[in-house]
Amino acid sequence: MATESLRDLDPPERISELLESLLASRCILPPGLTALASARALPEPLCLLSCAIERRESIWRAWTDGIRVWFFEALLGHARHHGQPSIELIEYDEAGNVVRVLTFVATFAYGWQRNT
Repeated sequence: MATESLRDLDPPERISELLESLLASRCILPPGLTALASARALPEPLCLLSCAIERRESIWRAWTDGIRVWFFEALLGHARHHGQPSIELIEYDEAGNVVRVLTFVATFAYGWQRNT
């Protein structure tokens, strides 16, 4: 993954691109899910949460298998190591509760690595 200057990482579409790269490379989602692009397709707690996320400097993405919803908030991490992008990934359950918070750093040698 090529690393751009930090000022190029701020637009939401760039965060989205980094998130897609992270999710694909780390196999965080099971295969065969359908992306949910509209907040109206989400359960009510996640719909409300998506509105709050849109007011922050982060993005949300959701997927479904028709039964369950996988909902994530992504924002650029607070720690940027040597000009490499980092993403703080927050996973929520269908009730809008935080399941886990993970931070990943994009490295030249190893791709996305979990930052502990």
